[in-house]
Amino acid sequence: MIRFMSRFTILFWFLVLLISCGDGDEKKVPPQPLAGDLFVANPVLNQISVFDASLKGDVTPSRTFGDLTGLSSPSGIAIDITHNEIFVCNPLRDSITVYARSDSGNVNPLRTISGPLTGLDLPHRLAVDSVNNEIFVANINNSIAVYARTANGNVAPLRTIAGDSTGLNGPGGIAIDTLNNEVFATNLGADGTVTVYARTANGNVAPLRTIAGDSTGIKFSTTVTVDTLNNEIFVGNDQGVTVYPRNANGNVAPLRTISGGSTGIARPNGIAIDSVNDEIFVADYSNMALRVFARTANGNEAPLRIISGDLTGLEQPNGLAIDSVHNEVLVPNSQNDSISFYPTTANGNVAPLRTISGVLVTGLNWPSQVATDTVHGEIFVANSRNYSITAYPTTDSGNVMPLRTIAGTSTGLHNGLNGIGVDSMNNEIFSANRVSNSVTVFSRTADGNVAPLRTISGTATGLIGPQSVAVDFVHNELFVMNFQPSPSPIGQPTVTITVFSRTADGNVAPLRTISGSSTGLRGADGIAIDTERDEIYVANIESITVFSRTADGNVAPLRTISGSSTNLSLASGLALETR
Repeated sequence: MIRFMSRFTILFWFLVLLISCGDGDEKKVPPQPLAGDLFVANPVLNQISVFDASLKGDVTPSRTFGDLTGLSSPSGIAIDITHNEIFVCNPLRDSITVYARSDSGNVNPLRTISGPLTGLDLPHRLAVDSVNNEIFVANINNSIAVYARTANGNVAPLRTIAGDSTGLNGPGGIAIDTLNNEVFATNLGADGTVTVYARTANGNVAPLRTIAGDSTGIKFSTTVTVDTLNNEIFVGNDQGVTVYPRNANGNVAPLRTISGGSTGIARPNGIAIDSVNDEIFVADYSNMALRVFARTANGNEAPLRIISGDLTGLEQPNGLAIDSVHNEVLVPNSQNDSISFYPTTANGNVAPLRTISGVLVTGLNWPSQVATDTVHGEIFVANSRNYSITAYPTTDSGNVMPLRTIAGTSTGLHNGLNGIGVDSMNNEIFSANRVSNSVTVFSRTADGNVAPLRTISGTATGLIGPQSVAVDFVHNELFVMNFQPSPSPIGQPTVTITVFSRTADGNVAPLRTISGSSTGLRGADGIAIDTERDEIYVANIESITVFSRTADGNVAPLRTISGSSTNLSLASGLALETR
């Protein structure tokens, strides 16, 4: 229930928006299918997806803009040296993303495993078996899912270890021993156990062996790794690292333990073995550092070297992997959604060799809405976390800086910025402000800390939690999406679309309202107008629904875009660019 509630609550803070284009001087003709771009803001992904607006059903986006990496609080990483690929767990998106080993910057993943068929549930650790071409993923729902190494999209696992007999209890770490065909898992919920399975295990199977008991010293273990060369396993515990024989079973004492004040270890969240140089690397989550020890280190020993400091880019390192072929150590940073690469010999406050990341330049910060200005070739984005409006060229792709930014106390955007629309004919920008139940209007070229030109607000307006806005400058109308959460945690929110005169100001009543059970509106956060086809596009959680522009009352949508291929993720903003 806690996990469900947190994701449901996210919807309350989404926003959005819109604007379509058209030429008011054109003769009216029967609506024809138009090739155009539909821009959709995906706040969880920190990116904007572009679709062909004339399509329907389960379609893939034509391009993506913003944070392309797909990284979201990455908490586990594995490298496939044989195929030169990196695998990353993204628990907040229930996904596994795959990159080329040499990738750098804001890059698209090679493949992404995601969707309801995958069974992924807050995946936080994984291991790659390059010998048998499989990947093993530890899920919070007490399961280990196995996929083909080349799996992509919404695919079911090849097999799953799960059930009461398995002994899995909050699996916190996972490792593969391809030499002896075994799988090792640590279990946080059991307050310190390591369970071992056959590599091909499937279903509700008992472990081959279990390391558990007071003598083991295992407590709150989040990581495990296997040293097949020396027949040992390394387990990360609450304050240190414990080492056991590979075939250990029962309540056994460790061969040796690395712990104590001199080690500097606090909450180790990743262990990797460099068998070439006989060293172990420990990701120190709490201290934001990497600590390197001799493989045979024992007791309260100081590390051989430490990678730490502001230049390193380490932000709560959450797992790590060693590339012994290229002498690199790879670290996922859960705090800033990045992967950092360092030479295995790095020491001190050193900059990474390269970083996979994409949110630092764009200015996108939980983008909740987007609007396009086809006349001036610009895209406007509402960013709900830093209460700003950023503008970009419509042709942008990748990690690019905004042209302009509207932000500051005079703008009023700090009062729950949720949606945005642009009127390119009258050179104005409209923003929906959820907390203040208002719509504010700015000059299209506004930049910096500027006051709005006018504001729609008051009891007569029907504005209740306005999430997004769209401007129809052909018919001189303003469309506002309203989202009112249910007072009950399990109740349905109330979603309405209110329509005003474009020049409305103050406490004015809407011209018409779309609302009711037939509309299918159930958390909608984005709206766009197609004046050529007389249609309204609505971002409706994980789908796009389309209505007649003149719809009023309790009406059903004309069509819907939805499905796993769309990659829509809590879509909360969209804009339509016709051509």
